[in-house]
Parts: sequence; C-alpha cells; structure tokens
Amino acid sequence: MVKSRIGKQDEARNAIANAMARSGDLDPADMLLLRMAMGNADQSFEWLEKCYATHSTMMTSLKVNPDYDNLRGDPRFATYLQRVGLN
Repeated sequence: MVKSRIGKQDEARNAIANAMARSGDLDPADMLLLRMAMGNADQSFEWLEKCYATHSTMMTSLKVNPDYDNLRGDPRFATYLQRVGLN
C-alpha cells in the first residue's frame, strides 16, 4: 500500500499479483486498502462491495477513516454510507 502512495505503482501491482498467486482467497479489506492507495476508484468500489457483502469491519470506519478520502467525492460512496447507516 505504501509503495503505491509514493509513486511505485508497478511494484504495488506486482505485490498484488504475487499475493493473489499465493492465495486466491485474499481478504477483501486488504485488497480494498491496496486499490484505494493505488487510486483506482472503480476497483476500490468493487472491493468495497465485497467488504460490504462479507460484513467487514472496514465498513464501520467509512465516515472517518482517511484511507477513504479519495472516494468521498464519488456518488457511490454516499450510497455505502447510507447502506451501513452512517449517513
């Protein structure tokens, strides 16, 4: 996650690919954090939906966690706040 935030997108993508190769069943919260750090909104929302479906504890911090800052301006984010009762 840190690598992607400091501009090392290729290294971050490789880390994701390696993790997926080792274990096809990754924690949706970990993947969400990685995708948000990489700045990919569409993929972030895909993983956010998986977190919602699995009742991830990541959903409890939607309103306050700064990791979500890049998604806050997207109308889809407001939908998630409403779905989990944090609007």
